[in-house]
Amino acid sequence: ENRVAPDVFSLFRFGGLLMGSGLAWACHERIQTLKKLRPSAIALAGGCAVVALPIQLTGRHLLSTTHTLWAVLWVAVLAAIVVSRRRDFTSKALEVTPLRWLGRYSYAMYVFQSPLIPLAEPWIGPARLTEWLGLFVGSLVYMLLMLSLTFALAVVSWHLFEKHFLGLKRYFPTSSCAKQ
Repeated sequence: ENRVAPDVFSLFRFGGLLMGSGLAWACHERIQTLKKLRPSAIALAGGCAVVALPIQLTGRHLLSTTHTLWAVLWVAVLAAIVVSRRRDFTSKALEVTPLRWLGRYSYAMYVFQSPLIPLAEPWIGPARLTEWLGLFVGSLVYMLLMLSLTFALAVVSWHLFEKHFLGLKRYFPTSSCAKQ
């Protein structure tokens, strides 16, 4: 059984990406349909948690089943939050400035985090840091350094590339369905 492939191989991750993209599309194109499905989304999220949690806790992977269940769960939760008729705590919490700011850079952080691990290993690898600082402090310092490095690269990437590509959106009109 290959335990790495489900975590890193794109074919095992496309489901979550497609579900997130589908939700984004539905939020723009079919918000009224989503509102009708809110109770079902909440039930679906609960059902996925009931199935995924025991699988996750046993350490079994079952290929990408748990990844898919977690993706369905979080898409269902987001769908329920997005269409909430009232401004509840969760929807307000998701709109706080630090989270919106972090969301801007999150994709680049996702892209850079895996390549950075082997590139940074000679200088700030976890083995070296734990040898110098002990297991707990070394691990904490490693996580903070890698988070900082990943975030810094994401900010640079966003300003050099992403925001310019996002500026091209003005050349692609929104469909008439989104204006309903």
